[in-house]
Amino acid sequence: METRRVGVRRGEAGFTLIELMVVVIILGILVGFAAVKLNPWKRVDQARQTQAQGGVSTLKQAVDLFIAQHSRLPASLEEIASELDNNELPDDPWGRKYQYRILDQQTRRYEILSYGADGELGGEGANEDISSLHLQKKKTEGN
Repeated sequence: METRRVGVRRGEAGFTLIELMVVVIILGILVGFAAVKLNPWKRVDQARQTQAQGGVSTLKQAVDLFIAQHSRLPASLEEIASELDNNELPDDPWGRKYQYRILDQQTRRYEILSYGADGELGGEGANEDISSLHLQKKKTEGN
């Protein structure tokens, strides 16, 4: 009786190492493109910038209300805490206090700002400062 080998012929046992490596490289390239395109860290930075803009805007409204009620600028942000919902000054998204500067007492010009991710004056991208003056300028340019 003759025995036959049932199954796969020699040379057709499966994928070669080279074929598997090519597939892994192609998948790595696709994942790399997706990571660059989606970049979750950039989205987190953008969300914090937007949150800081909202915080600056809220504090600006509270200062404006204080000016309307008291006919003067507050000496510090702590003086307007009672105008806020929870009677507390919020921190910026990076956990630091918002800054308040009186620019001109007579014309009642002031600035509220967050120093961005780096916590220092100036910067670009995530480190860019968020200022009530810049937000006001953008708002007037948009209308």
